[in-house]
Amino acid sequence: VNAGMWINVKLLCLVILLVYHIFLARWRKQFLLGSSPKSSRFFRMVNEIPPVLTIIIVVMVIVQPF
Repeated sequence: VNAGMWINVKLLCLVILLVYHIFLARWRKQFLLGSSPKSSRFFRMVNEIPPVLTIIIVVMVIVQPF
């Protein structure tokens, strides 16, 4: 296993968070225009993405498992 693999996993999680942020900005604009782009259940589930990715990022930095 590549010794620097942990940094790649961390950076991938950061890119996913960036894409997540872009989607949130789009959905916010749709809300401001008066339409609901997705269901409330969808947004409750999507709301769990940042904490999970943050935990993965912190574990990658502290433990460096790869």
